[in-house]
Amino acid sequence: MGYIRHPLLFLLRKNFICHPSIMIRKAFLMENGLLYENYAYAEDYKLWIEAAKKNALFYIEGQELLYYRIHKNQVGNMYYDIQNETSIKIYNEILDYLKTFLPDDINNFIYHLNLLCEKRFIEHTTCKELLFDVIKKMINSRLSNGEDIPF
Repeated sequence: MGYIRHPLLFLLRKNFICHPSIMIRKAFLMENGLLYENYAYAEDYKLWIEAAKKNALFYIEGQELLYYRIHKNQVGNMYYDIQNETSIKIYNEILDYLKTFLPDDINNFIYHLNLLCEKRFIEHTTCKELLFDVIKKMINSRLSNGEDIPF
């Protein structure tokens, strides 16, 4: 728990943020022109991505902040397919953004991995995990060499 370095990388893996428990400064949203966008049943996820691109600080508190009731009428249950489709769209937008910072060999790997995913040779969740691992290793390698990571 604590400060999340490279939140875009972790948001590439999944939306790890529980919306009812967040705190964000209104001034940060206003100064960066951040608003909810029309991303069906995944507006929060998109907002976190845009905040991360603007260098928002993400911090995970170790203690439980709320109780979350799970029931069959939740948006995530009722609109799972639409929410999942929107999440994949956001995932691809994160990748497109990150590609501008990644070396050609990693981008080539991403391209071929995505082809396998699109043809359904590999499940989407497996692709996400593989990409997370590859990009995380690249980041760790660059950090150990004293390089700066811009995302």
